[in-house]
Amino acid sequence: MLHCSTPKGRAGLSDPATQTLGHETAFYWYVTAMMVMAYFVRLRLPRQAKYLRHEH
Repeated sequence: MLHCSTPKGRAGLSDPATQTLGHETAFYWYVTAMMVMAYFVRLRLPRQAKYLRHEH
């Protein structure tokens, strides 16, 4: 079994929960930004594609 010990003064900095806190916030904003961008792209799309119109 692998055992890693940390110095007493740096125990809070090596805590996995502390390390991932910034990543969770960044991921939240990334997902939010992608959803907003997808919404605006959707607004620019035509209601019906031109290639679906068959005029015979």
